[in-house]
Amino acid sequence: GLLLQADELLQSGDAEPPAQAFKLLKLATAMLAREQGSMQQEAQLLLLLAALSRQRDSEGALRLLDEYGALLRAPEERLREQASLLEKLGRWSEARDAHS
Repeated sequence: GLLLQADELLQSGDAEPPAQAFKLLKLATAMLAREQGSMQQEAQLLLLLAALSRQRDSEGALRLLDEYGALLRAPEERLREQASLLEKLGRWSEARDAHS
């Protein structure tokens, strides 16, 4: 739905992504976040993490991962994503610990 439309606009190759892409992205994230309380599937978590990542909301994605990371089937995937988010936030020592 909305997330795919925003993704297509963001990857259109334009030097400056259209404002519409960011509006769609915010709307998609808000809709997904509303369902967060009933999040029970890995796919839901991955979709919301992708939306937050595209908005460059690493802090929000890290909080979501901390709360719902157990939904990911592969624990190493959770640790890899956590380390990546910590690196984006400049929290190098925590990122290194997550990689270990």
